Amino acid sequence: MSQTQKTIRTIIDGAGGAAAIVTASEAVGLKLGIDAIYKWRHNGIPDRYWSVIMPIANVSEADLFAANELARAEKAA
Repeated sequence: MSQTQKTIRTIIDGAGGAAAIVTASEAVGLKLGIDAIYKWRHNGIPDRYWSVIMPIANVSEADLFAANELARAEKAA
């Protein structure tokens, strides 16, 4: 992993934590529980939440894609 590689954990932290993601998701009509967010570390962030995550975590689609690939690779290992 490179020094600049974002992980699911750093993305969640950069967004202000799980509670902030839940609040932002609810603001746009998406239901999401905190427990689901903790599962993202192993399964990746579902693309339906990317539009919520990108502005609050200051990440790009490429960052999210790479973090998801990393999480899924670690899960498979």
